Amino acid sequence: MLQKITEKEIAEIKKNANKPTIYNGNFPLNELDDREFETLCYLIFKEQIKYDDISLSSKFDNINLMSGVGEKGFDSTLYFKGEISGLIQCKKLKTRLTKPQLLKEILKFILYTIIDKELLPNKKNFTYYIITSSGFANTTLTLIENFNKKSICEDVKSLCKEVISNYSSLKQIDLDKHFDEIIDILKSINVCKLIPEDLQFLLQEYSNISKSFFKIYTATDNTLIENVITTYLQPILKSVNNETNRVEDYQFRFKEYLLRTLNKYSSSQTLVFGNQQKKIEDFYYPLTLSCKSEEESIHKIKTHKFSDDFIPHYKKVLICDHGGMGKSTILKWLFRSCTIENKGIPIFIELRSLNSQNSIIKEITNQLEPLDLKLEETLTRKLISGGGFIFFFDGYDEISKRNKKAVTKDLSDFISKANNNLFVISSRPENALKTFGDFQEFSIDRLKIDESFELIKKIGDNNTKSLQLIDQLKKDKRKELTEFLESPLLISLLYKKFEHRENIPIQKQEFYWEVFEALFQAHDIIKGDRFERDKESGLTLHEFHKILRAIAYFSSLLNQIEFNQKELESFITKANDFYPGVKFESPNFIHDLVNTVPIFQKEGLKYKWAHKTLQEYFAAEFICRDTKENQGEILKRLTTEENSKSYYGIIDLCYDIDYKSFRKHILFPYCKEYVKYYYKNIQKYKTHDSFKLINNISDHLFDARVALFELDLAALNSFINGIPNFGPEIEEILGCEIKSLEISLSIFKKNKNDYGILKINNGFPLKKLLINKKSCLINFHKRKNKEIKDMNLEFNKTIDKINFYFIPNCIDSVVRKHINDLEVFDNILTGYCYNIKNFEKLIQEVKRAEEKEKQTDFFFPGLEMNY
Repeated sequence: MLQKITEKEIAEIKKNANKPTIYNGNFPLNELDDREFETLCYLIFKEQIKYDDISLSSKFDNINLMSGVGEKGFDSTLYFKGEISGLIQCKKLKTRLTKPQLLKEILKFILYTIIDKELLPNKKNFTYYIITSSGFANTTLTLIENFNKKSICEDVKSLCKEVISNYSSLKQIDLDKHFDEIIDILKSINVCKLIPEDLQFLLQEYSNISKSFFKIYTATDNTLIENVITTYLQPILKSVNNETNRVEDYQFRFKEYLLRTLNKYSSSQTLVFGNQQKKIEDFYYPLTLSCKSEEESIHKIKTHKFSDDFIPHYKKVLICDHGGMGKSTILKWLFRSCTIENKGIPIFIELRSLNSQNSIIKEITNQLEPLDLKLEETLTRKLISGGGFIFFFDGYDEISKRNKKAVTKDLSDFISKANNNLFVISSRPENALKTFGDFQEFSIDRLKIDESFELIKKIGDNNTKSLQLIDQLKKDKRKELTEFLESPLLISLLYKKFEHRENIPIQKQEFYWEVFEALFQAHDIIKGDRFERDKESGLTLHEFHKILRAIAYFSSLLNQIEFNQKELESFITKANDFYPGVKFESPNFIHDLVNTVPIFQKEGLKYKWAHKTLQEYFAAEFICRDTKENQGEILKRLTTEENSKSYYGIIDLCYDIDYKSFRKHILFPYCKEYVKYYYKNIQKYKTHDSFKLINNISDHLFDARVALFELDLAALNSFINGIPNFGPEIEEILGCEIKSLEISLSIFKKNKNDYGILKINNGFPLKKLLINKKSCLINFHKRKNKEIKDMNLEFNKTIDKINFYFIPNCIDSVVRKHINDLEVFDNILTGYCYNIKNFEKLIQEVKRAEEKEKQTDFFFPGLEMNY
């Protein structure tokens, strides 16, 4: 019976690996022992099947490294839908594999299949992979290229006899009886090879594997960068500048820039590692991106490497998702992978560093450390116009409010003029992103439970704590844990918290509090003692929390997460003024922020929040704890503020931290408005045969204006880019003044034609929040998902050459004009609708709570207050 190696055994193999050193960029494969070489090949195939190689993932869906089957002619088994469909045989040899050696290996396996039919269930759908550490003889290569024909020309019978004589377990085989069967298998199976050069390339690509088996020095980075310079930069430099000295100087400084930047983004500070610099491969887990607009066949991209069918295919990519999903880490990983794989000249820019005085061109030129800024900017522009660059623009949402307009214009102009290059932008959802309407938008798939466990093991390096946490999570069936296990940031913080205290919190605010507590107390968990670092500020846990939440609130209103010394001190002073009883010195507090309680990181002369999600948590705590009678007004302002979507993370946490106040100030007026709308517009159709459809459509018309239009991508891009100038027209469509505009677009097919859906929502996306919170105010309305039938549209609004049909805002008009189209409207709108009974119930609960507060005696009965 086949027995596979366990994950624990694989971890032991990696832990005890000899780890020979590489100096010249080539991995010394022959210095590994046999089991290490087999494990390395197994891990490479596993990675390819899971993430990337369609030639493998289309044929196999699983792989096992086998234990004790080496004599049967294979080391790893490949499966498809539970059935063996291939194998991998690894040969670590000092010389090239000869033709007779290969044939004997294959025949050995075939002879064992005569004994055990399970090894070869379908000979016509079976691939035999042979991998060697030293390559193949020319005659062997010829044999593999024409295997099903060439193998028959050899003296198969004599080779079989030789193999049988070497293995006692094969001597039971009657060769004459089974010889025709052996020949038939030789004619049927596929034979493929991996040469050492293939392994070298794959090991560079999968650095998370190579670092487990080899000692790798950063000197090899020079080779990688030389390849980028030679392939892309040198030809452009020669074409734009004939001054030899200037070309050589620029080439040298670009090499220095790439080396410096590659080293910078190949490691990162993370909270889970105590703000220590860690190599990105030590904690990066490949995530999956989903293309938002391709509803018919959603395009999925794995981010384990720089894939040609991603950025090079789309040319302009927007990675847009909420906080904690790993956007910045993905960009750093792709930047690193792009360099390693020599895909172009990578430029990484943190958008928060730009402002009206520091344009993209200036930022790039400054990073090249120019001697003559004016001359260098001219050359930089010429170089970029030549193409071959890949720009990674990280953190559009982190641009401060005061710089947003100028930076957006600069970024838009730069992309338009440098269109021979490739561009990636990362951001949280923001209304201003509609400026980049010609970018293909991708969201990040939430982690599945097995992926969450893999990430925990990676963060903890398979230590006892990581395995204990996984065991507890497997036993814990609370639905509330789902949110923690879908986000890379929350998983890493959960692990950090678990190191400090081995329990799993239920609510998000409890979770963040315990993470902060773990960072503040900073026990040396690894050594097992209870040492707690002294705080130079002298503040207690709760005092430190107070100052942090005030800094977070005041800075988040400006959308500022990065500060120079003066700016940070100003926010600290403002926070200290808010809590007059808390005494400390600003420089000491800053030291604690970066070192002893690493909520902030310092990069050069700048300080920034370790993650924007932490800023949102502390800001939400400030709103719910410290604003007292102003809390309701603040919540209302945040949900009606221009670009209120940027406060989604704060509002989300306020919902959890102080639901009572959130219910009173946000949900209560919303429910009253909807109930009034329901009884005026929907109740009358209660007995209608299509009531569910009418109800669902009505709910969408309550939240937004909805329009259908024929999809014309060129005109659509023009429309999207022009949205900022359409204020009066949008207000006319909405019938009210714009406060917080959200425009969303999606696509559906009808009669093989693409149609667009335009939704204009004037306000905070509260419905989306309620859906995410699994609120009882929301019901899921299951659609029939019938094929969308033909429908005649008489367009009633033209904006920038696009004809729109706005669905009537009155449900009576919809029913009267579109009684036969209700299913069409229902199909193209999302399936969530409101629960009128629970809306009415919430209204009554709030009223009763207010009455109870008025009647409650907050003093002890009979106690007289004399002042």
